[in-house]
Amino acid sequence: MDNKEEADTNARLTDSIQGDLDKEALSIYGLYPPLDASKREIRLLSIYDSEDANALLSGQLQRTTLNDDYTALSYVWGDEQNRRPIRLNGVGTTITANLEMVLKQLRTEKKATKIWIDAICINQRDNTEKSHQVQMMDDIYGHANIQTILWLGEMENDSDEAMKLISTADKQFFADYDPHTPSPGLDGIKHLLKRPWWKRMWVVQEMMLSPNPI
Repeated sequence: MDNKEEADTNARLTDSIQGDLDKEALSIYGLYPPLDASKREIRLLSIYDSEDANALLSGQLQRTTLNDDYTALSYVWGDEQNRRPIRLNGVGTTITANLEMVLKQLRTEKKATKIWIDAICINQRDNTEKSHQVQMMDDIYGHANIQTILWLGEMENDSDEAMKLISTADKQFFADYDPHTPSPGLDGIKHLLKRPWWKRMWVVQEMMLSPNPI
């Protein structure tokens, strides 16, 4: 196969994949116009409960407005090539492995209801809708009146000790601090601050605008 034939084959393959993605998006988001920014419309995801922590994620998207009660998620998308299956509105699709981890944890904690997640609640195949929703980002996080979940990643490198220290440390702790005494909590904080979440462009905005970040 010469270079031209290879290029033509790759182009046809790309067109086929793009076409399949467009059909998938149409099935998930329905035969509706993009979300109406003038009405402050958004979508919210609710994941169905399961007693099996490893069960396939399955959920429903609902169309609503910023006046609704909801939770927002602040997280790192993760490796776009590492994807895991999910069913949305009865249609099979995929999400990043990192998002799957978040949603399975929230499902276990019974907190996976009426959540705004950019990768899912925005039709990523619709550039008009994406543009409107990005412009609404301040309002979306600012109106997340239930809570905004700040997902830094799974528990590792003493992150549990770090979170305990963050929630309990007082003036006396710092008065008694000895740099020569090992502290799992402080070591955990050092590792937490190196996580990819802190490197995201929107992270400070999402945290500061949210009325109840956790």
